[in-house]
Amino acid sequence: MLWLLLGWPAALGAHELQANRATLVLRDRQHVQLSLYVDLIPALAQALAPEQPASEFLLAAAAMPPEAFADWYHDGVLRLQKDTVVKDADGQRLTVTHWQWPAAEDLRQSLQTWTMEALVAPTAHHHAIISEVRAEASAGRVMSGLSLRLPTAFGDVLVVWYQPQQQVLQAGTEGQLRFTDPAR
Repeated sequence: MLWLLLGWPAALGAHELQANRATLVLRDRQHVQLSLYVDLIPALAQALAPEQPASEFLLAAAAMPPEAFADWYHDGVLRLQKDTVVKDADGQRLTVTHWQWPAAEDLRQSLQTWTMEALVAPTAHHHAIISEVRAEASAGRVMSGLSLRLPTAFGDVLVVWYQPQQQVLQAGTEGQLRFTDPAR
């Protein structure tokens, strides 16, 4: 059955341009909210067992009992968090906190479903299991910019960053909203 999954990495993106992506939002000029949308299973495989073929890893992870999967997942999460580096414009590393990862059991069930679909229809297109991960970093002072390094296990990541603007619009009034010209 292992041979059925040998095309797993290629099949994930065969018919779509699926990019891992990150969004950083600067809040109150001192606090950054990080949202990642990543194909977590291959990232965990790369982080924890880079020498193991992806198909073998996929089958082994899908077959793990819940407790073993939770332990393995916890180890992977710690590795990915450690490999995520945010620095302010002065090069000072910021502590990334308030990590929110998908529940281990939810990810395990998604992986099992994906694996069964791949075994039943190995040549069909199977969508990646995109997971949302959230975290925060605070500089304790006004930030003019930052640098970001994400785990190599995530592969290429499309990064979007911005600082939202807000104002209260009084009931029945018209507000003028202006966009900042990024060329300036």
